[in-house]
Amino acid sequence: MNFGYKVLGFIVGVIAAVAVEFALIAVLNTVFNLNLLPRGLGWIAVPVLSGIALAGAAPGIVARLQSGSVKKAYWQTSIGSRFFLIAGILWLLSVPMFVFLFNPYGHYMSSSSYTHMTKVMLFPVAIMFVAYLAFSKLVRGKDESST
Repeated sequence: MNFGYKVLGFIVGVIAAVAVEFALIAVLNTVFNLNLLPRGLGWIAVPVLSGIALAGAAPGIVARLQSGSVKKAYWQTSIGSRFFLIAGILWLLSVPMFVFLFNPYGHYMSSSSYTHMTKVMLFPVAIMFVAYLAFSKLVRGKDESST
């Protein structure tokens, strides 16, 4: 079964790296009004190397998931951390559900509509994350965060 985890880890690593590359190109094209196209060996090497790295780490990740250490770590975090994690995930899932259920952009969504939907999905989560980090570092301080 160890080989199966490695194969699955490789596939997930390649897919994640390709998704990050396409997201990077989309963001750069949108923000700077460019028309960049991925070219060169790096666009192929990065997903393959990411897949190899995740293939090597996959058995350890599966062992940690099966041992329950991830679940313990989740429940040992503060209630604020758990709230912001769950709220962010729910927001990221609810925006596309709302868009595809109620069609606020009409029947056909153009690429600018998808860009707008992505911004609506990510901006509040990013602000919430930065606000929580600022609160935990600046307001709560190091004394209270250790208790």
